[in-house]
Amino acid sequence: MTLSITLPQLSPKSASTKDLIISILSEEWPLTARSLCSKLQREGSASLSYQAVHKSLLGLEREKIVEKIGKGYQIDLDWLNNLRKFSDKTIESYKLDKTSDFDGGKVLDFYNPFDFFRGMLNIFASRTLIEKDSPNYGCGCLKHLWWPLNFNKEEFEKFKIMGETYESYVICANDTPVDRWLKDYYLKAGFNGIKLGADYKFEDDFAVIGNYYLQIFFPESMKKMNDKLFSSVKDMSGLINKGFLENLFRQKTHIRVIIIRNPELCRQLRQRQLSYFKEDESKRKSK
Repeated sequence: MTLSITLPQLSPKSASTKDLIISILSEEWPLTARSLCSKLQREGSASLSYQAVHKSLLGLEREKIVEKIGKGYQIDLDWLNNLRKFSDKTIESYKLDKTSDFDGGKVLDFYNPFDFFRGMLNIFASRTLIEKDSPNYGCGCLKHLWWPLNFNKEEFEKFKIMGETYESYVICANDTPVDRWLKDYYLKAGFNGIKLGADYKFEDDFAVIGNYYLQIFFPESMKKMNDKLFSSVKDMSGLINKGFLENLFRQKTHIRVIIIRNPELCRQLRQRQLSYFKEDESKRKSK
């Protein structure tokens, strides 16, 4: 069993007993109090007593940082999930808190599609880009709908927040079976409108959020892969069978996002984007 978290290397001379216990349990578990004490003593904490280790373990258990499984202890998974949520939020805050300091824009770089999708979700759901008195508006102009099915329950809730709390629209240049399947998914999450097969010319995906313009640069290889996969299957199960999940998680790439605050540009784009949905609304009313 492996744990996908990297903890700092802690020095026995400077770290607390609790920190050292967490560091050891991040690499091997479950361990009894006696085994933990032996490991700590071998790794440089020779003066550390069994009583001190046991007392620290009980404290960590009360704090719900570790849990006891049989006679051994391991890190509590709920605590790890909360730690991940905190780190995700902090990372996105640090990435974005200086956005206004860049005259030319803020640049974010992602090196695999999963990190990109999750990063964009965190930015949109946090409403970081919606300033006081700015339009409560979000619209993506995409070649294909971004797919959210790798999200866990918590991330799906963020997706719903993104759909329900903005005036949320997506204009999609393609109209494949997978895009149609995803359209229903987006609408169920609270988006106001999804326009597939739109005659809207653009080279790269972009979004308008409040007064911010986001330009997304996918590498050509990823664009071609998406075109091929989305056009070669009839539904999402076919996409999974084609190995999209494996490609998504394993593919090393470089996706660049540029964020620019430009209220006038966003106002003009917003007017053009909303015209697509006003046409649909007029058609529905005339029927």
